[in-house]
Amino acid sequence: MKRLVYKSTVGLLLMSMGVFALALAVLEAPVAAQSEKGGAKLWAENCGRCHLIRSPKERSDREWEIIMQHMRTRAYLTGKESRRILEFLKSAN
Repeated sequence: MKRLVYKSTVGLLLMSMGVFALALAVLEAPVAAQSEKGGAKLWAENCGRCHLIRSPKERSDREWEIIMQHMRTRAYLTGKESRRILEFLKSAN
């Protein structure tokens, strides 16, 4: 009888851990998706907070590189965000 209770308890514990892991994965999915934003969206969200959004064609690729070096620090952008924005600006140029 004790062995049956022990097995049931262990089984319930393992099942609960599985449900918890699944719930954690579901809750983290929006965070992962948010961190994978494209350059255009990051540009609009970050640069648009302080600047009027203009056409990327107003600057050359080299000018965008210099601007992004400066603004990465000022806007607290990660390296990945900065690269994505710069890739977008260059591709739209």
